[in-house]
Amino acid sequence: MPNPWILIGLGLAWIASLVAVGSWQRDDGATDERARWQARELEQAIAAANKRHELDARYRAAEQEHATRLAAVSADYQRRLSDAQTTRRADAAAVRAGTLVLRDHAAAAGGAGGGCVPGAATAAGGRDGPAPGELSPAAAGFLLELAADADEVAVQLGACQTALKMTP
Repeated sequence: MPNPWILIGLGLAWIASLVAVGSWQRDDGATDERARWQARELEQAIAAANKRHELDARYRAAEQEHATRLAAVSADYQRRLSDAQTTRRADAAAVRAGTLVLRDHAAAAGGAGGGCVPGAATAAGGRDGPAPGELSPAAAGFLLELAADADEVAVQLGACQTALKMTP
């Protein structure tokens, strides 16, 4: 019969080797799992960063395009506003010079009664005074200013509507 102490020593050595191999495999498995998890997390982080970069570039391009279109609307608005100011000044000068005369055709036709203005037939073609229904230069200037203000508001409203249509 072999020595029992040798068998016990061999058994303990064998058990120690099993524990060492199991511990090594567990650590190796955990390390492998951790490495796979980290690789998966890294891939997801890279994909998210790429998606964010793509969206950022797309929105920056859209923002730049919107700014360009808004600048075009602003330039058109400024041009129209300048044209309206030029027309306003030309009309005011024409009223002052007497080359632009506004008339009230209802007053020239006799007002609400529809009859003729007494003494209208005796006037020599309007050369002896203001023609029937002709507005005073002050009234004509006021009406032209009012119309010019309305035109400017219409131009501004059109520019605002165009800008609002561009809003995504």
